[in-house]
Amino acid sequence: MHNAQAPRIHFATLYASNKIRATIATLTTNLAIVDSRLTKPTKGI
Repeated sequence: MHNAQAPRIHFATLYASNKIRATIATLTTNLAIVDSRLTKPTKGI
């Protein structure tokens, strides 16, 4: 049985997990920004 697909599947999994991690980081950052705006409202906005 040949394993030609294995590296491609592994790369796709790595790529997907990196993308998910980046998305989670972005969402977390956005939530933190929104949270700081809600807890410390700035005047004029």
